[in-house]
Amino acid sequence: MFNLASKPVFRTFQEAGSFYKKDFRTMKKFEGTLFIIDKTIPSIHTKWVICKHCGEQSPKSKARAGYCKDCTIQGFGKKNQGKLISEKYKGIGNPNYLHGNAISTEYQTNNWYKLKKDLNITKCFLTGIENNIDYHHIIPRWFCKIANIDVYDKNNIIGLNHEYHKVIHHLQLDVLLLPTLYFLYKKDALQLQSHFVHLLQLHKVHQYPVHQLQSLNLFQVARYPGKKKLLNLLPEFFQPFLDQME
Repeated sequence: MFNLASKPVFRTFQEAGSFYKKDFRTMKKFEGTLFIIDKTIPSIHTKWVICKHCGEQSPKSKARAGYCKDCTIQGFGKKNQGKLISEKYKGIGNPNYLHGNAISTEYQTNNWYKLKKDLNITKCFLTGIENNIDYHHIIPRWFCKIANIDVYDKNNIIGLNHEYHKVIHHLQLDVLLLPTLYFLYKKDALQLQSHFVHLLQLHKVHQYPVHQLQSLNLFQVARYPGKKKLLNLLPEFFQPFLDQME
């Protein structure tokens, strides 16, 4: 009988052929008798990485984003972390949660496309820049729903360059200026746009170093403040509206 433990082990038939100085196709006949093929043996060209979680070495081909195969299966890999974070921030766990309804549905309707076509804004109202224009709701859309304001009111829409649009949300001016803007809208909606631009100039938004802003993610998160954030900023103003929602 052959002693399997004493047989040489190779990763591929090419390695076996090189060892016995025979063609690798010939060596296929002798697998199990002269030698053993074990494809789990790493190649001499294998690149190794150290797992971020367990610290064990793992072939780069088996690792995912710096995690070995076992740790990835256990949920420590980047893809699995994304799933866990997604579950954690669903519903009221999301910092942007306001009332549980979808926030962006208005931007997917024919009314919104028609409004943009009618307004045809080609220049930033604040800086005069003529490219990368965003359509900004002076009274935020999420507040329009709370206060029963028409989200398609042309008086409530203004054109802003994308970078300075970021600045407004980054400085939270969309929330901090809301009491003033809301009462002005109720009193004289036609004056809303010019007064809003005046307030932005007073806050020197047009002089803000936009290149120092963080990524677009910050802009997206800042656009939709949650209940807790609203009450921290303007508790006396927001509390009556939030009470109506409950």
